[in-house]
Amino acid sequence: MAYNRSIRCIPRVLPKLRQPVVERRVQTGIMKPLPPSLGWVLLYVDDVSAATHLYTTAFNLTTRFEHEAGDYTELETGSTALALCSRALASESTGLDLLGGAPSRPGGSITLVYEDVAAAYAHAVQAGAKPVHEPVTKPWGQVSSYVSDHDGNLIEIASAVHA
Repeated sequence: MAYNRSIRCIPRVLPKLRQPVVERRVQTGIMKPLPPSLGWVLLYVDDVSAATHLYTTAFNLTTRFEHEAGDYTELETGSTALALCSRALASESTGLDLLGGAPSRPGGSITLVYEDVAAAYAHAVQAGAKPVHEPVTKPWGQVSSYVSDHDGNLIEIASAVHA
């Protein structure tokens, strides 16, 4: 009778076969893990109601979800939501002191893409956003401008970048 080498491998291979195929492929290097997806962008604000009003009127965003307590709202921006969260709720959730004064400089910005940047900028300012930088055309052809909300968060109003 011929010796079948594959039978000796079964005890070592069987536990691996019970793992999901994707997990095995990642572990063996056949497939790299997928990068995480961006679920939402969260801005901490003093007054969620006022911020929601500004973002829906100045930037034409629609409300996706609004918590009944009034301290959290999600706005529709395409595949990723923009969430507005009260500093009090954020402090409670994170354990960090987020109730102090606004920082002297922003920690970042969000970018909203429009076809007509000049019109979107003018509309945002007229609706209560604070003007920071009027629209300019960058050397690579993108039109970009900046406004801020009542809490000092920077919002870039820009055109798409075309390769």
